[in-house]
Amino acid sequence: MNKYMVENKMKRWQKSYSPAVSLISVAVLLLIWEGICRAGVVSSLFLPPPTLIISALIDMIQDGEIGVSLAASLYRILLGFFLGSAFGLLVGLVTGTSVLADRMANPIVNALYPIPKIALLPPFHPLAGHR
Repeated sequence: MNKYMVENKMKRWQKSYSPAVSLISVAVLLLIWEGICRAGVVSSLFLPPPTLIISALIDMIQDGEIGVSLAASLYRILLGFFLGSAFGLLVGLVTGTSVLADRMANPIVNALYPIPKIALLPPFHPLAGHR
């Protein structure tokens, strides 16, 4: 054995499973989901069954609606990314070159840092409160 090779001493503890195990677990999950929805345990308004979701997807593909929806979503994602990137770059350049701007922005950044970013979405969403 090459003296620079690392020997795997955990081989007897590691198990190798067929990819079929993953496929079967997904199929079982989908069947349980379908059964819960069909039994009426959860309203289809909150958790539609997988068959209904697939049926709606097929309808949207046939109608061409999925392309329009995907294009609109992609436009919003890219617009948000570029606007956020431009704003972040501008703020970063200003705070990186100005001690005063850094001192002013630092408490705000430090206060917002521990908050999960998804929790900041409602106050900053452009349509918040307009629905």
